[in-house]
Order: sequence, then structure tokens, then C-alpha cells
Amino acid sequence: MNFGFSEEQEQFREIVRRFAEQRWSLEGVSTLAGTDDGEVYDSKAWQQASAELGLAGLLVPERLGGAGFGYLEMGVALEELGRQLAGGPLWTSACLATGLLLELADEEALSELMPPLAAGEQLATVDVAGYLAVADGKLPTLEARPGEASGWQIDGSCAHVPFAAQSDLLLLWADHEGDAVLFAVVSDARGLTIKQTSSLDLTRSVGDLVLSAVPARRLALASGKELTARALDRARAAMTAEQVGAAEACQERAIAWAKKRMQFSRTIGSFQAVKHRLADGRLYLELARSAAYWAWWAADENAAELVEAAPLARSMCCDAFARTAADLIHLHGGMGFTWEHSAHHYYRRARSQSVLLGDAQQERQRLADSLLAG
Repeated sequence: MNFGFSEEQEQFREIVRRFAEQRWSLEGVSTLAGTDDGEVYDSKAWQQASAELGLAGLLVPERLGGAGFGYLEMGVALEELGRQLAGGPLWTSACLATGLLLELADEEALSELMPPLAAGEQLATVDVAGYLAVADGKLPTLEARPGEASGWQIDGSCAHVPFAAQSDLLLLWADHEGDAVLFAVVSDARGLTIKQTSSLDLTRSVGDLVLSAVPARRLALASGKELTARALDRARAAMTAEQVGAAEACQERAIAWAKKRMQFSRTIGSFQAVKHRLADGRLYLELARSAAYWAWWAADENAAELVEAAPLARSMCCDAFARTAADLIHLHGGMGFTWEHSAHHYYRRARSQSVLLGDAQQERQRLADSLLAG
């Protein structure tokens, strides 16, 4: 069995890495994150990545305007962009939302909604809290009812929706007579209020939604809870790619600093305590990377293994990223805590990703539940 990436996938990795370093670097990401104009990602870089590299449509079949690749290729792209904390809405729109839409049984809806998303011309997002509730067998807080002309209307509110203010299409779960139903809502729909709120991760945007008789389009999924949970596990697997890339970047920056910073006429990298900290971080990183690569493969090839691979990879990647990001701050001393240094952006990303889909402990509980159920 070949456990390596193909030659084409390695070439794709190099292309994405060069693009990130030259066009979507950490320096640019950090500068934009410190502004107050509400623009949290480089929209020009996003358009270029979508048009030239096809990143927005990596998972979308060719018949719907995409590249027709899988989660291995998406994982490679997210890993390289994660090194620079770049990517903007790539995970939210091209993985989380697109992955859910691809499970639709409505071919007409797919033909209408997917092409602009695959081209990067539009962005989509999902009410993550509602998604998690439905995947756990619970009902979402939003409520749906039949509206005018055989349409639907949604009432309620939901918080911390990623990239809500920047998205053109909102995928929302709502309760209709005890059933969880998926709806599509356009961002300029009447009765919809979107308020962009402060986020722990300054490179990512979140928003709160208030809906009052908002017109919505009901979307038909191919099946029920099992499908919903599988689509969410694929999104979890994709998130580990960003975490692995960012964790490796933290390690590289920490090692480079340890080789350069002098204390007591010696580089701090020569101190045993620093060596042990960096060695432990490398161990965490490599174990997390192996688990993440397994999860990407399972997302494409083996849905049965994905049930275990996704929570395992997420738990290990959450731990590895949080540890290496903290090490990056501590090894820089007082400078690592300053606003001007980029270390806090990595730490913020590590913590915010745990908040969004659950921390390492919650993922381990999911894994245990899955093993016991099997």
C-alpha cells in the first residue's frame, strides 16, 4: 500500500505554497487583521486563488463547474494556506457549506447553487451551532413555517455564524413540527439582520443572525441524520489540515528563533529545557499529521473509518496546534505577547477552531462513543 501523496498532489502542494508565500503571506494577513474596516481577509487573493488555482471548487464535480477533486487535495491546499493563516473563507464556503450542499437530492438546486460557489464568485456559510445540534440528534433553535406562494419562512436567531456578513448564501437548519430541515437563505432577504461581531480569531469573521419571517428555500437531502453527520465529519477532517499547517509553521518559527536568540552568551536553543519543549512539540505535530492524513483519506474513500478518523484527528490536531502556538509565544518571551508580533494570531486561531467545532476533550468523547457503539 502506498501511504504517500502522488506526484501530481505534491506538485499541487508546491503551487499552493508558492501562492501563499507570495500572494497571501502571514504579514499581509496580520496587517489586514489589525484594521477596523471590517475586511478580515484579502478578497483579491481569494479571487485569484479561485480563478487560477480553482480552490473554491476543489470538491465540486466538474458537471457543476468545479475541479472534481477530493479531500486529499483540499487537505493539501488548506495545510499550505494554514501555514500563513491564509485561506479566508475557504474552509467555511468550499468545505463546510459546499460539502453539505453536495449531499442534496435536488439536482435542480445543485445546478443553481453550486457553479457560483465553485467559481469563487459567491460565498456560502452554515449555522454551525444548528448543524452540530442536528448531527447530535437534537432540534435547531430556528423555527420554520409555510409562507406565501408555497414558500417557507424562518424565525429566530443564531449566533457566531462564520463569515456571515461576507456570505451570499446562508445554510440554516430550522425546526418544522419536530423535524430538522435544511434551508437556503440569501443574504439580502427581507427580515434578515446580520451583525458582524468580534471574534477571537482576528483573521476570521463571525456574525449574529436575527430572522423575522425571512423567506427561505427548502433543500432536500439525500438521507437523514447519518448523512448529515458524515458531511460534518468531512468538514472536521478538512479543518485538521489548517491546524497541521499552522502548527508546523509555529514550530519552524520557534526553532528559527531558538537558533538566533542569545542569552548568557549562548543561543537559547542550546538550553536543555528549550530542546525538550521543541522535541515534544515535534512529536505532537507528527502524530497529529499522521492522524490528519488518515482522516482526509477516509473522507474520500471510507466513510466507515471516517467516524473514528475525524474525531481522532481533530483531538490530536487541536492539542498539537494549541501546544505549538503556546510554545511560539513563550519562547519569544515578552515580545511574543505583543500585538505587533504574529504569534498571538496563531494562538487565537488554535483556540477559536476548538470553540467552533469542539475542543480535544469533546472529540475524544466522540471517539469513545463511536468505539462503544461499534
